[in-house]
Amino acid sequence: MTGTLALRAGQDRDRADRRAAIADAAIDILGEQGSRGLTHRAIDKHLGYPEGTTSAYFRRREDLVVVTIKALFDADFRRINLLFDTLLAREAVDLASVAQWFARMLAAVRQEQGPVRMLARYECFLMAKRNPDTDRLLRASFDLRTERTEEVFRRLGAANARRAAIQFEILLRGAFFTASFMPEILDDGGAGDQAFFLREIAAAMQA
Repeated sequence: MTGTLALRAGQDRDRADRRAAIADAAIDILGEQGSRGLTHRAIDKHLGYPEGTTSAYFRRREDLVVVTIKALFDADFRRINLLFDTLLAREAVDLASVAQWFARMLAAVRQEQGPVRMLARYECFLMAKRNPDTDRLLRASFDLRTERTEEVFRRLGAANARRAAIQFEILLRGAFFTASFMPEILDDGGAGDQAFFLREIAAAMQA
């Protein structure tokens, strides 16, 4: 009995690992080819799986889209919470340190994720808006960012931390969008560095 349970547990892990690999590959394909390129066959080819493998795990393309969006947003949740927990764990949180932190975060995301993953994120945003269930995931992702940013502004002493967070998050999303589609503008304009974020955080504090 113990051997049977161990075998079943191993099979469950293998299945979960393969589902995760499929979702991860789907994100790469979205970034490289766009939503039209996201097919079961494309994922099988990308992963070197026998044709029909992805279909065995996700019969409909709609199921594949949902699991891909969930995988990306779940990864975002983990990364965002870790980043903000690191910042807010500091004994002193001031304008200069927060500006430096946001500048480093933007630089790290650009370097670690690269243009493919950045583009995949916006493909997921577009697909998520077309489905009520995934649209809720998209809204939850935005709400989480705003809530964590509100914590930062509260620590900074903003009179209206919520309003400051909303204003700053609009600016931050614009910076990420520019980094994804026109990074040379971000670089040429000096936007995204510590001085840029220092000015914008100070402006949001007055909201």
